[in-house]
Amino acid sequence: MPTKQNKLTILYSHGSKDPRWKEEMETLTKSAKGLSENVLTAYMELCSPSLEEIILHKGQDSISSIDLLPIFLATGKHLKIDIPAQVKELQQKYDIRINLLPPIGHHHLLAETIKVITAENIKED
Repeated sequence: MPTKQNKLTILYSHGSKDPRWKEEMETLTKSAKGLSENVLTAYMELCSPSLEEIILHKGQDSISSIDLLPIFLATGKHLKIDIPAQVKELQQKYDIRINLLPPIGHHHLLAETIKVITAENIKED
């Protein structure tokens, strides 16, 4: 059996049927994914790859753990119920530890970015 060596960081987003939405998300996460081959994007629904597809593609036996970073602005039903249920199911199914991180909307840098963008807009008036 291979040694579990790969710790993955998954940028986890909602997903959309609109391919332009996915293109924007891929562009938004491109620089983060450039940090390591083990930083990937996955989608909760409506487009691929799903978290499970990434586990299968990378090989469940090679994944030591997954840090799941939700690219969500606020904590709603998906973060309270749906995603934790998915995490629990996949942990049990594949025997992989998945660490659900706080969504990016909780990070102080996002609030600061909103402030900077707002300030730039105010100066344009």
